[in-house]
Amino acid sequence: MTFFEITAILLFMSLFKKKTYRSERFLEFTRRQSCLIRKTPSPDPHHLFTGGMGIKCCDLYSIPLDRLVHDELHTIGRGSFENRHGIDLTRELLIHMARYICLLEGNDPDEYDWGVKKQ
Repeated sequence: MTFFEITAILLFMSLFKKKTYRSERFLEFTRRQSCLIRKTPSPDPHHLFTGGMGIKCCDLYSIPLDRLVHDELHTIGRGSFENRHGIDLTRELLIHMARYICLLEGNDPDEYDWGVKKQ
């Protein structure tokens, strides 16, 4: 799914103006992961999309980035950030969500190939 397809879905969903989904469990899971870029522990959850003017988006759209990297993303913008680090943040979000679902189902997410190279 491309960034534009996801954006179109989010825009369509915004037409119905329901409350934003919050998940402290998912945010805690995100905080327990390593930063996607520097592999440092205890990252900040970065909400990949916005919920609109002054509205946070769904917590399930967050990825683990440490404070330094998180600030860099906000400073240079998503496109420049993805180019600089050779990363597709939407793809990383989907993998992050898949790992969480795997864990909820009682499986070890590290046992599965999520289509990413091990570094």
